[in-house]
Amino acid sequence: MKIKEIFRSQKLFSFFVIFSLFFTIIFFGDTKIIASNEQASESIEIKSVDPFLDNDLLLADATDNNITELSFLDDNYGTISDLFVLDNKMFLAHGGGGFSVFNIIDLKPQFITSWNLYRCNKIFADNNLVYVINNSGFNVIDISNPANPEWICSWTNTDDMITDIVAHDNYVFLAGINSLIAVNITDRNNPVAYWDTLAFIKDMHYINGNIHTADALGYIRCFGVSNPSSISIGTTLEFVDVSNIYKSENFIYYATENIARVGEVQNRNYFPHLSEFSFNDTSYNIGVRNNHLFVNEGYQLEIFDCTNKTNPEYIYEYNNAEIEMSSFYFYENYAFVYNAFAIEILDISNPRKITSVYFDIFAGVTQKIFLEGNFAFVADYYSLEILNIANPTNPAEVGSYCDLDGGFIIDVFVKNSCIYLLEKDGSNSIIVILSIANLANPVYQGNVSFTGSSVDFYVDDEFAYVA
Repeated sequence: MKIKEIFRSQKLFSFFVIFSLFFTIIFFGDTKIIASNEQASESIEIKSVDPFLDNDLLLADATDNNITELSFLDDNYGTISDLFVLDNKMFLAHGGGGFSVFNIIDLKPQFITSWNLYRCNKIFADNNLVYVINNSGFNVIDISNPANPEWICSWTNTDDMITDIVAHDNYVFLAGINSLIAVNITDRNNPVAYWDTLAFIKDMHYINGNIHTADALGYIRCFGVSNPSSISIGTTLEFVDVSNIYKSENFIYYATENIARVGEVQNRNYFPHLSEFSFNDTSYNIGVRNNHLFVNEGYQLEIFDCTNKTNPEYIYEYNNAEIEMSSFYFYENYAFVYNAFAIEILDISNPRKITSVYFDIFAGVTQKIFLEGNFAFVADYYSLEILNIANPTNPAEVGSYCDLDGGFIIDVFVKNSCIYLLEKDGSNSIIVILSIANLANPVYQGNVSFTGSSVDFYVDDEFAYVA
């Protein structure tokens, strides 16, 4: 199909006028209509409370001008600030937007429940309790009844900024800029805190009554917390610019920007250095699974076989073209890697041949929706989602397309078995063309780019009209 830019025509002027009216409705109407098209069912409207702030899809029956809500779908959950996995559940902290919980039994996350909080930077779960921190404290939420989560208790400390959290029995352990804090929540109405002063903790790992920390001054510390009311300091090691720490079995792994060390934890007061080795790039975080050290360097994972702790061997590098990984979390034979917008699940059962088994965008802002037959094509800024709305009371996703190397998707149009995406990339605009012979797997066909920040477009049999 031939795509041309149209900059001068009466059609374009008319189109601009129409878009201006649409823009006015979007920003000043009480309810904003995202999109519809001439082939859509006359009895279905698609709306959003606020298309530029919310990530919601509302299907409503507008027959005889009596609007009745049929279904509400919110499948964009906000940016991701932290991830935790336990008992076939994935827990996501969404920074300023609370947290959400997903079933991952089949490695295809299915939404279970969520909770709205003003701030949710880090997350931890134990049984049916979810622990989340804000800048100065934490909240505990019971999700044993997913349909009706229950707030349990909270604690606030105005003297320190909280950066990490773990929980064990009736104690919550917090890493702060100035201290390690243990909070007894046995009495939910009156949490009691104990703390030990130290430098800014950058990373923290709890195991078997001990907490190992890496701080901003370059120290590795081991704290005995089996009696949280009396925290004791064991060994303190100095290692310049420590950024990450991980404890596995009787060994501790710690890293700077591009150097890792392995130490043996013979007891809490003594863990001698065994080996030191370098890797290619700056490490975001590290983890150990089955004697293999995984080093996250953003777009790649470097893997070292540490069976021989005195001589770790580099064995493999997994390059990830989809996302720059902020961090990762191990669960069974899988690594959940993520950044603020996306999650990828990697099968690491064979560290010499890592494979991707799942990828999806979890943070988006619904921009436009195009209806074609029984399907809704949703442009949500970071990706395209295709929903089957044959049953408007239960929309179901059938396919998606991510273009993280391109621009931000701001509009979508469907014509002659092709999807056209209007993307914004800085001061340029791009029209991306996809084939939808298979809705579950849209296939890239090509693109055309041009100067200018476009806001809307229309496609007929031969031309694309861009405003």
